Amino acid sequence: NLAAAADATDQEQLPARLPVDGPTELAVVAGSFNAMRDRLELQSNRRTQMLAAISHDLRTPLAKIRLELAMIPGIKPDSEALIVRQLERLDAMLSQFLDFGRGIENEAAVETDLAALLQDVVDDFGLDIIIDPPVERAALLRPLAVKRALSNILRNAEIYGAPPIEASLGREGRMLVITIRDHGNGVGEADLAHLLEPFFRSDSARSMTGGSGLGFAIANETAIAHGGALGIRNAPDGGLLVEMMIPAVE
Repeated sequence: NLAAAADATDQEQLPARLPVDGPTELAVVAGSFNAMRDRLELQSNRRTQMLAAISHDLRTPLAKIRLELAMIPGIKPDSEALIVRQLERLDAMLSQFLDFGRGIENEAAVETDLAALLQDVVDDFGLDIIIDPPVERAALLRPLAVKRALSNILRNAEIYGAPPIEASLGREGRMLVITIRDHGNGVGEADLAHLLEPFFRSDSARSMTGGSGLGFAIANETAIAHGGALGIRNAPDGGLLVEMMIPAVE
């Protein structure tokens, strides 16, 4: 029981506390395990509270800046547009930092139509995206977390790739596979292996404004938390191809 509980322990899903009966040595070890588990739970709760406070404390002044900007008389349109872009950049980066730190443990997993969820995300972007999902596919997932992950992938394609952006849903064995690709220049082969690392930005991304280097890391952690994986490669005919794999409901 101790070995199983230790293997199951992570920041996303903590196991139940172990009984502390039995031989003295095992009771002591079980008690130490329970204390470790309680510390992890406390740290997770404090992290959630801290992120909520950060979100409130940082977004409030951003909202006030937007309001003041709208009331400034005679501001040049180019200057106003520049300030608005920078505010939007700060807001997007803040969202990614919070998503990365928040994790997905606070959202329950439910059986979800993955094709409908993907369509919702595509519609939210309002982009010229080609989507051709197959028949309805069900997966046990945390819908908000998966939507955030897919939004990060699409946002990356929108900023750093080139149209058309294509989204599709297929199946490989027991896995449902969401494929998102653009028709840009792709990513250097040396950078491909690092795209899933937090805060890593490829050479092409460094030359552009925006981005925190967390979009793919968030999507990767979300896929892994669902028992899947995230794969990134350059498409043979150009552009970046991202595949998010999630187990289907059998």
